[in-house]
Amino acid sequence: MLPAAARTGRRPGALGNRFRRTAKSLALFLPAPLAALLVGCSRLPEPDSPGAKLYEQRCTGGCHRIYQPGAMKFEMWKIMVERMQGEMVRRGMPPLTEAEKDTLLDYLRRHAG
Repeated sequence: MLPAAARTGRRPGALGNRFRRTAKSLALFLPAPLAALLVGCSRLPEPDSPGAKLYEQRCTGGCHRIYQPGAMKFEMWKIMVERMQGEMVRRGMPPLTEAEKDTLLDYLRRHAG
């Protein structure tokens, strides 16, 4: 049997892209909290804290969207931060300093799932 993309003539991910566009369109007519959930807005806990600001600055600077700290257990965050250190170097970006890493991990520890 052919993969779904071959049967429908759609490229993989096309349906997901259509859903995101539809969700954003519908969000215009919904109350703000519900619209934020539908679109995937990432309002961080303690947004003015040094940890949140560092997370937003260093992790979204052209790399990826913000993931809610509660999306993973702290042990997984530690692994991901180490993994991203290598990714930063690979992309020619400066890795986190020890102080930045401590600030970020402290923030993630407080808000991990």
